[in-house]
Amino acid sequence: MAQRIAILMMAFLTACTMPVGGPARAVSQAGDPALDGKDYLLSASDFRSITTLARQRVAQKAPWLGVRRIHVVSADKVTAYVGQPDDDLEGVAYIDFQRIHGTWRIMDESYVTRVIVT
Repeated sequence: MAQRIAILMMAFLTACTMPVGGPARAVSQAGDPALDGKDYLLSASDFRSITTLARQRVAQKAPWLGVRRIHVVSADKVTAYVGQPDDDLEGVAYIDFQRIHGTWRIMDESYVTRVIVT
């Protein structure tokens, strides 16, 4: 009987400590843009996909800018903020992404980084 209880306890403890299934959560690493918002809703593969798409788009449209921050709005909506490394005007240039049928697509974008008034 004691052996049976010990086996049941081990099974219970193993079940409680096993990682929950599903994709790995997104984590920003060295060289990546910052990650904020509801980042727990974004998988690591989605983060990599969005970062790659954003960098490719910026390279085409505004190569003097870089992807600085990925803001997760929901599991299917993300905004990538772009700017120059020394620029404090973050949030003016952006790319909005939305997942449609499992694919991330650009929905809106703006690359205005400064307005100079003389």
